[in-house]
Amino acid sequence: MNTETTMLEEEGDGAVGEPGVLHVLVMSPDAFVSVPLPAVGTVEIGRSSKCAVRLDDPLASREHARFHVHTAGAALQVEDLHSANGTRVRDR
Repeated sequence: MNTETTMLEEEGDGAVGEPGVLHVLVMSPDAFVSVPLPAVGTVEIGRSSKCAVRLDDPLASREHARFHVHTAGAALQVEDLHSANGTRVRDR
């Protein structure tokens, strides 16, 4: 069974008061990929080739979740797309 973890990480240039760029980290035994999110917009993740962030995990749904990035990366909402196994963010 393939185990894959998806996390969100903020990366900035260290400037005071300047929001960083959000990244999605996709980790598995065979891969470690960092995908930058747009400053504003939506990004779908899942196994489908239609998803911007592809998950090579049989436990992930074809269209698993959607990230809504608001206010130049200052706010992020995670929406589960009725995935079979649910969507977790930092153990919640």
